[in-house]
Amino acid sequence: MDQLAWESGKSGIFSKKPSVLTLGAKQAGTIGKLLHGRLLKGKDLILMSRELCITLVTASSTGFEIDENKITVKLDETVVNELIHKLQSKEGELTLSSNKSIILRVLKTYIKDQDGNVVSTIG
Repeated sequence: MDQLAWESGKSGIFSKKPSVLTLGAKQAGTIGKLLHGRLLKGKDLILMSRELCITLVTASSTGFEIDENKITVKLDETVVNELIHKLQSKEGELTLSSNKSIILRVLKTYIKDQDGNVVSTIG
C-alpha cells in the first residue's frame, strides 16, 4: 500500500491524543469489507507498505503494540463491527464511538497514468 501510516497516541495529565491509522481511499473500502471476512473469523489482516507493516488482530480489548516497523493493532469485536459499517472510500477522519484511542484517517487516492498525470481521484 502506498498510503499507509501510523502515529502513536500520547497520554498526558490533562488530555489524551489518540493513535491514528492512515489509509488511502482506494484501500479503505476494501479493508472495511476484509475486516468482516478476516477478523470476525479469527484471522489476522496484514497491511504493508515499503516502510511499515501493520497487523490487525481480534482481541478482547483494543490497543496496539509496536516493534520497530511492525505494529500490531488489537481490535475488540465492537470496534471491528463499527469499522465494517463506517469505513468507506471517502476522505476524512473516522472517530469511533466504541473506542476513543484510535482514529482512522482516510486520504484521497490519486490514480496516475504512466507519465505521472492524475487520471482519477478516489475519495
